[in-house]
Amino acid sequence: GVAQQPWAAWAFSKAGQFDWTYQPLRAAARWAMDVNHRGAWPEVATESTPAYFSPPASLYVAATVEALFGLKADVPADILTISPSFPSHWPSASVQLADYRAEFQRGPNRVQYIVESKRALKRRLQWFLPPARIKRVLANDRPLEFRVLPAVNAVQVQADTPAETKTAIIIEYEPMAYECRRPERLAEGEELHIEAKGVELRTLDDRDGVLCRSWRDGSSSVNGALRTDLLDPYLKFGRLGRLAFSRRTFFVAASADRGACSFWLPVDITVQPRYEVAQVGEVQPASDGLVASILVRNNTSQTHVSGAGTLS
Repeated sequence: GVAQQPWAAWAFSKAGQFDWTYQPLRAAARWAMDVNHRGAWPEVATESTPAYFSPPASLYVAATVEALFGLKADVPADILTISPSFPSHWPSASVQLADYRAEFQRGPNRVQYIVESKRALKRRLQWFLPPARIKRVLANDRPLEFRVLPAVNAVQVQADTPAETKTAIIIEYEPMAYECRRPERLAEGEELHIEAKGVELRTLDDRDGVLCRSWRDGSSSVNGALRTDLLDPYLKFGRLGRLAFSRRTFFVAASADRGACSFWLPVDITVQPRYEVAQVGEVQPASDGLVASILVRNNTSQTHVSGAGTLS
């Protein structure tokens, strides 16, 4: 549905996933501008009738302003929150509204955001950026005190300014160059090894209970073992159900530059059953009963599998 895409943009923006925020909005815009709709806003993407629905259009405008450009005014409190969520590859962007105007520009290790409002409002900056050491933050060419909080694959820069009608915000930073190796698929009960270069791996945050245990090898690696019952609740849904519910995520706290840059590395794992069995072809009659061919798939790291089992 077209009306659902802005909510996704708000969610990505709130979570600091700046490389994803614009994508639902781009999809909705393409649907509205396709050969069937020609600028009319459909209720769902597949409609061929160019009828106009106002909720998707109004939600699109609101999400563009609040989620993408990050402008949200609390006029009674005299506060304008500035939390842009521009993707890493955008060099510039601008928006012109009745009471607000914003212009973004990206330079080498530098972002600039000029925000204007008709009414003098305090600026509350909450900007997600790629993992980096923040060197300084300027507001109208004056140094600004700031805080840096860890986020998922990002850091959030927070700062406040006095009430004003025009603010030119500049953030200068030094990006962190790092690599992280982790498995993409694992069988239940298997051990995993996560190794990083350029950052120190610290604590592990497994809020969903993906792992049964974890341990560290040093400052650059952590290890864990998947639980053996992760897929049990979904076995009744068959193979498709197991696939649909196979994704799991936990997080590793990472830091660089002696703690000047801290963030969370997400570890996404596709969980597989240790073994899978499927019938191949039809059951054939034999002189002493029936013969069935089966295919056994070994998803573990073990080269050879042996033991007794039951087929049902």
